Amino acid sequence: MMKRIISIALVFAPVIVFGQTEKFIVAGKIGNLNAPAIIYLRYMDNGVSVKDSAIFRDGKFRFEGTISLPVKALLEANYTASRNSSEVLYIYLEKKVKISALDSLKNATVNGGKLNADWQKFKLEFKPVEERAGDKMIALNKEFVALTADQKKDKDILDQMMKRLNAINSEKKQTLKNFILKNPGSLVSFDLLKSYGGYDPDFKEQFELFGSLTEKVKKSQPGTEYAAVLENMRRISIGAIAPDFTQNDQNGNVVSLASLKGKYVWIDFWASWCKPCKQSFPHMQEIYAKYKSQKLEIIGISTDAERDVWLKTLTETKNPWLQILDNKKIASIYLVSTYPTAYLIDPDGKIIVKETGYTPFGPIEKKLDEIFKN
Repeated sequence: MMKRIISIALVFAPVIVFGQTEKFIVAGKIGNLNAPAIIYLRYMDNGVSVKDSAIFRDGKFRFEGTISLPVKALLEANYTASRNSSEVLYIYLEKKVKISALDSLKNATVNGGKLNADWQKFKLEFKPVEERAGDKMIALNKEFVALTADQKKDKDILDQMMKRLNAINSEKKQTLKNFILKNPGSLVSFDLLKSYGGYDPDFKEQFELFGSLTEKVKKSQPGTEYAAVLENMRRISIGAIAPDFTQNDQNGNVVSLASLKGKYVWIDFWASWCKPCKQSFPHMQEIYAKYKSQKLEIIGISTDAERDVWLKTLTETKNPWLQILDNKKIASIYLVSTYPTAYLIDPDGKIIVKETGYTPFGPIEKKLDEIFKN
């Protein structure tokens, strides 16, 4: 076994407290591999990122260590000096895990422990769903590429394609949900819960799924940590009062959300380096021109690191709405993890729409059309 590398990470590991610190062994054999083939083991243990490596000898490798909590880990086999020849496999670190394959890591059989049995069970259920989804995505993408420029701007066509995309994703998510509900006491279910939410989790869905887990899981260290995450999600969920903020604009004038009560407020989180953000601006300008006289205001909140870059972009884009530069405090409060992210606030200060990414005729535009055309 080669030297272990440990570094502090800023994320917590998706683990459950089921016992005391214990030793683990991961041993395996992949064909008859020898150096320069190498295999890496990566995992999180109590907030620390751990990386270990081992050399193949006649296809055999072995890792040993201790963990304070059961944890999901990544094995990466690199068959040559080129990274292009690597393969990965996720496992759970338990007392003794055996990996075996005739040819490659991706075709390996994993034995050892209840968690690995649960994980293999899930993968078996998910594989056909994932394959169907992949085929459908390829077909949908081909259809989109074949559209004319005018068709790509057609609201009805885009709506239909988005419905099909949502249906593809829904089938995958339903498979995750079914497994979680059937296996409420498993660490695998806890990990899948966060995968289910993705980069833009729905608070209600996550709250209900989390509630379906056993008390042992919910009251564990990561369970209580995730409960705190859910509380933060609740504060910026649909129907909640939008957290207030105050910041100066580019001219030194004070901008606050509270001062705009009585209007519909579109909060747009963006950055100069974000191409989709800037692509959205011309269409946003059209919407703003259409509805600004009907109590619509937009606040652009940039998370640029440099003020000069922000000011330069403001000059280039000429967006006519309120603009402030955020030091990421506001973005943190609103749990912004991807750009662009936008919220629509009603005149009473309640969040009524959240939108991530950018597509013409998106959720916020649809809601504004619904509001102002009635």
